[in-house]
Amino acid sequence: MTDSNGTTAPRQSTGLTVDKMLAIYPREHVEDAIYDRNYEAGRNRTLQRFKDLIAQGVNVESCTKGIQEVMQTTPPSPPVDPDEPNDLDPDVLWRIKMLKYAYREDCDHDPGQLVNLNAVLDAYHRRDLKVVDNEATVWFAGKLTMGPLPDAELKIADYVDKIPAWREKYGAGRVWIERPAKRHIQKLNSTVIPPSDGRLQDVP
Repeated sequence: MTDSNGTTAPRQSTGLTVDKMLAIYPREHVEDAIYDRNYEAGRNRTLQRFKDLIAQGVNVESCTKGIQEVMQTTPPSPPVDPDEPNDLDPDVLWRIKMLKYAYREDCDHDPGQLVNLNAVLDAYHRRDLKVVDNEATVWFAGKLTMGPLPDAELKIADYVDKIPAWREKYGAGRVWIERPAKRHIQKLNSTVIPPSDGRLQDVP
């Protein structure tokens, strides 16, 4: 990736990649390091609490074991991605790595879903999309169709009724709701709405 002056932005190089982490640490702890937006600070707080208790003479043996367990079984920081420039906003970089990891082992890639995923990643790379708490955007067929708008105000009915018009304008596609401040990824191959009989059905 190049900056506005046409020069190549420096890449992330210090730290462990996801693959190296998975070879060293339990998967659930690696995923904590990927999905938790404030992972490193939280890990440091845990270590500091153990140290404070030891300094007070409280449960010294168990706290010492706790420190050893944290050091041995959890990554010290989030993984690095050599493919990403390190001049991106830290929250944007966190979200990009989160999205890439969430979909990297999915063998059932839906083409419409991948179109949206790539469009969202491109928007983050161009700095057109930001990570803002409680804010969402709606994408269809790789196009930004709604937002940014307050996440709490976004209802299924707000965009389901627009799908026919989007399909006519952009062709076949899927709906993607980008909620960047959410810790976990919800993979959406389609929008799910309750029909009149109360059952769930897919809107292709």
